[in-house]
Amino acid sequence: MIKNLKTLTRQIFIPFDMCDPAGILFYGSIHALVHRSLEQFLLEMDISWNDWFHKDRGAPMRHVIADYQKPLVAGRFYDIHLSLIQLGKSSIHFNYKVTSKLGLHCDVNNIHAYVQRKPFQKINIPDAIRLKLEKAFQL
Repeated sequence: MIKNLKTLTRQIFIPFDMCDPAGILFYGSIHALVHRSLEQFLLEMDISWNDWFHKDRGAPMRHVIADYQKPLVAGRFYDIHLSLIQLGKSSIHFNYKVTSKLGLHCDVNNIHAYVQRKPFQKINIPDAIRLKLEKAFQL
């Protein structure tokens, strides 16, 4: 576990098409929203689409969990706070806290494991990506 976490923050908007008829975010939609945020954060860290979604390797999620505290409502903006919890040899654990002035709405944890696509086997996190993550999170 990393101590003294640096957090990256951005706003997200809850679109109605990800919600139920009452305008509350459908429970599974949070994973799409945090992944979209991760893709934007990666670009800000100078990790390109081709670096992350490489043709020979990938970083699929091997563990995901979302803990809802308050509803996320269509048409509203929320802050999403990204923290790097653990940077392992072959895996990356990100935490996302979705907040508003009302407090914590959702706490999401995703663990990505780096794999070689063919054969589908675990590999080390590429050095270039590790260095950029360490720089962004001031490790």
